[in-house]
Amino acid sequence: MERYSTFFGFNHFTKAINGCNISLTTYPDNSEYEDWHSHSKCSIGLLIEGTYTEDLRDRRLIRRPGDIKFIHKGEQHRCYDFSPGTKKINLDLSDAQLKEVGFSEDKLCKLIHSSPYFKFVLTRLYQEVVNNNLETPASASIILHSFFNTKQLSVVEKLPPKWIKSLIELLHDAPQTNFTLNEMSHMLGVHPTTISRAFSQYFSTTLSRYLQMIKVDKALVLVRSSHLSLTEIAYACGFADQAHFTRTFKEMTGILPKNFRKI
Repeated sequence: MERYSTFFGFNHFTKAINGCNISLTTYPDNSEYEDWHSHSKCSIGLLIEGTYTEDLRDRRLIRRPGDIKFIHKGEQHRCYDFSPGTKKINLDLSDAQLKEVGFSEDKLCKLIHSSPYFKFVLTRLYQEVVNNNLETPASASIILHSFFNTKQLSVVEKLPPKWIKSLIELLHDAPQTNFTLNEMSHMLGVHPTTISRAFSQYFSTTLSRYLQMIKVDKALVLVRSSHLSLTEIAYACGFADQAHFTRTFKEMTGILPKNFRKI
């Protein structure tokens, strides 16, 4: 088993930012197995196009567009069966930076899989680097540090009530449906005020903001993997019109939908 310091595949660029590296990587369309390997830093990857299979020591996963993954430093894995055009935005994180902000790998892994927020941080960071001719501007460093914005993404240690999980499943299963608070209250059997207060407590954001994130999260996949027009995508994701969709998408991801389609 080998340990590597770079990402496999063809790296269109790799840029260092405060001891970390961000890369845009494409992968060959073949079914050959990678050797089991690990990396010298923990890493986060957002799959923006294509599919592939990944083996970890305890499970096998099919990675699909829109998936975000966290790989621990030294974690053994291998990837194969890449479809043509498979492309990811990758970010590795140094031990020194994790220590600086007081985050463990386990806590960061939990955060990354709890909210679409980190997908948007990766797209914004990528866009900042590209727009500045691959230099390392202060703005990119600021976006990188937003990964560790504990005010926006604090983890509540106690277990949430069961209805929170039911609410999340409801919202993710129908992102195009604009539920009212009373409708959600009726379906969950929970008072509207309880939903509003508890949601902010457990997710460090408002319910309306979380709904917007779910819609943009779905749009990330459709923009890259479908032939739908942006207007069709806007309606499919529950936006009132394309203008509202474009504004919200750009505000969250740092990139216009039409430009994200061209990455």
